[in-house]
Amino acid sequence: MMFIAIENMGSAFGHKDSNTRNKPEVKGQNKTQLQRHATAKEKLYEERRALAKSAGFDPRFDPSEGNFLFAAKLLAEKRKDTCRYGVAGSLKSLLKRAAFEAQNARTTFDTLMFVGHGNTGVMTVGIGCMPLDQLQSVKGRKAQETFDGLKLDNRMINVANSDTWLGLFDEHRACFAPSRGDDTFHVVFAGCSTGNKSEKSYKHLTHVAAAALANLFQCQVNAYGTDDEITNDEIEEIITFIETIKGSATGGSGSYALKTGVNLDWVKRP
Repeated sequence: MMFIAIENMGSAFGHKDSNTRNKPEVKGQNKTQLQRHATAKEKLYEERRALAKSAGFDPRFDPSEGNFLFAAKLLAEKRKDTCRYGVAGSLKSLLKRAAFEAQNARTTFDTLMFVGHGNTGVMTVGIGCMPLDQLQSVKGRKAQETFDGLKLDNRMINVANSDTWLGLFDEHRACFAPSRGDDTFHVVFAGCSTGNKSEKSYKHLTHVAAAALANLFQCQVNAYGTDDEITNDEIEEIITFIETIKGSATGGSGSYALKTGVNLDWVKRP
């Protein structure tokens, strides 16, 4: 079973997107507590939207080619017999959703695919195309506090913050397990250039993630990342032919050629 974790940049600013039909129950809070929480969250979102406006940024608009969020959701819905998905603006929320879906379907996921933006050494899981330099340059103490409150480390998986994202995986490790077919857990970073070496760290995200997750899950892990920019065409092909791609990933490392000419590079760690 595969879980598709779909990034929604607007979520951090209060622009939520519909998730799967099921919704986890909120336990241990009464109506007054829930209302206070909702009020506090709305105030936080208002502050973030004000920061975005000052930076000339609209978090509801993604200028990249195609609507990957819509495309990934549509494909996930078509494959709901072998797939579940979640839409969120942070890794914590996406993994929480994966745990709920696994419990609800009484299964575990042997494949985890992240769909969103990427770059060398990083897969974003909530940052999207945020102009971070512009947001951080907005003057004022309140603006700086609001920027810091975005907690960017929780909205990306990269070679430099492995302690943060690995800790979140550890919290939800029960919903992931290796495939019975090849005794391997597969993690796919469907974002631009996620298979390339970071110019700052000289490390590959796929290598770092495969090694870290293999140690955590105590099983073989295959990590996949693209070697160039991608659009909906590549995302659709990866989701549609994921079983073929996984089946071809034999040996310690290799590459799967997508129809558009982009390669999905992969590495295996025991």
